[in-house]
Amino acid sequence: MNRIIYLSIFILIAAVIIKGCISPEGKVKAAEKKVVESLQDLNKARDNFADDVKKFRKEMEQKIADNEMKIADFNFKIANEKLKDKLEYQEKTLALELRNKAMKKRMDDYKGNDIAVWESFKSEYNNDMNALQKSIRDLEIENVKQIGV
Repeated sequence: MNRIIYLSIFILIAAVIIKGCISPEGKVKAAEKKVVESLQDLNKARDNFADDVKKFRKEMEQKIADNEMKIADFNFKIANEKLKDKLEYQEKTLALELRNKAMKKRMDDYKGNDIAVWESFKSEYNNDMNALQKSIRDLEIENVKQIGV
């Protein structure tokens, strides 16, 4: 039993000595390898970030175009309404058009390169886009209820 304990202690001490004897050149090579791996990970993260921004921009451009189409369709439908209703709806659609253009400008103007800032921007932008789309749907529903277009 004592033999096993002594043997275990000897092996442990030998392992510590051998580990401590790794040459400085070996440590440098290991550190260089870690740096290279870190740079590769950083480049991959940058590529993923760029892909995410590009994909999000494309999705939002499509939503903005859809909004423009819905607003134009709505304006076409109300063109023959009586003057009071027509003016009221034109004011509402103008407000929606301006919000849609502001969303487009906001996306076009965004130049952030920080992932944390991007995630915050993306979340806020998504919330604002969803609110705009809801406003457009609500106007369409209101119009159907009031004048049956």
